Amino acid sequence: MASNMRKKFRKYWGTPDKMNKMIFISPVLDPRNKLEYVPFAIVDMFGKEIGDKLSDSVESYMKSLFEHYVKKSKNSSSSSFSSYSGNSSSISGYGNFQRREIMRTK
Repeated sequence: MASNMRKKFRKYWGTPDKMNKMIFISPVLDPRNKLEYVPFAIVDMFGKEIGDKLSDSVESYMKSLFEHYVKKSKNSSSSSFSSYSGNSSSISGYGNFQRREIMRTK
């Protein structure tokens, strides 16, 4: 049983290059952690050299997901609310999302 568990662990967590970046999205969405917690946890798990590369990769992946969301939300909001003439800065506000400096510690 332990060898099967080790195989599955190595499959999903063994090498950072093979890991699915979606694993790190849930801590970003957790209001206690946000984006500041992920690099800390990755460096703690994999060491400084590998952790820095992986955290940069995860951050760029998160930005691409957010940009995809912005595109989709702009398309759906422009077709659904064609008479709306408000400011769209709340939709394209990744800079504000990234500048949140508060991280709760456990």
